[in-house]
Amino acid sequence: MENDKPLKTGNKILYHVCALIGGISFVLFFLFISVYCVVFNRTIFHNSMVREYAADLNSHELSQEQLDYVIDDVLKYLNDGRELMDTSIEGYEGELFTETEISHMVDVKALFTGVKILTIISGISAPAMLFFMYFLDKDHFKRRHKLFFIFTAAGTAVFLTALGVMMMINFDATFVLFHELLFTNLDWQLSGSDLLIEMLPSTLFLRLGIYICVSFAAFMALFLTFGLTGGKITGAVKRNREKTGRKKPGQDLAG
Repeated sequence: MENDKPLKTGNKILYHVCALIGGISFVLFFLFISVYCVVFNRTIFHNSMVREYAADLNSHELSQEQLDYVIDDVLKYLNDGRELMDTSIEGYEGELFTETEISHMVDVKALFTGVKILTIISGISAPAMLFFMYFLDKDHFKRRHKLFFIFTAAGTAVFLTALGVMMMINFDATFVLFHELLFTNLDWQLSGSDLLIEMLPSTLFLRLGIYICVSFAAFMALFLTFGLTGGKITGAVKRNREKTGRKKPGQDLAG
């Protein structure tokens, strides 16, 4: 049969390139979605932050209401059109944030803007690569598509395991490493008396990191489940439609 013929070398390479790009795109998309689900979930963020903030020295003497307002505005800043973070509280004497904190948040905002763009790109490229793989070799894709989902999920599991081990061995070192990789200056090295550090200590980031990993793992589990069972479900639905679509002998005459 024509569909059983092996792909030409060029098409075979293109097929595997599409599989690689598609797998990476799915991983990035689910990772970035997990980050947004956690970081911008005010319930998770507030509960974690308040617990840490109450345990530390509150040198800024902010009330719970003021603290809620400040963190809401900081999160809002990451998604709005302001160039600089200008959070202020009516009646509060002095500046809430130092110039270094404001400069660092500019970098954080640029990072989240990049993540937002990459989320859109990966969300488009991931299914697009699956379609390209399907049209390059429909027969091969139908028979081997499960391997794509398995290898992608397995690679993700290795990544999460390695990250978890790093965090358990020395979270502070891992925290510093990520900052050194993500930021090109030293503005992230804030003073312990700065409000950002009081509101967002490393222990808070550890808790948020765990939430992100759990959310990411859940998305990948759904991804793998769909890859392994989606074809069976689609086939069952198709067969059921074909079965119900057939008319019984004499049905037209009976009508």
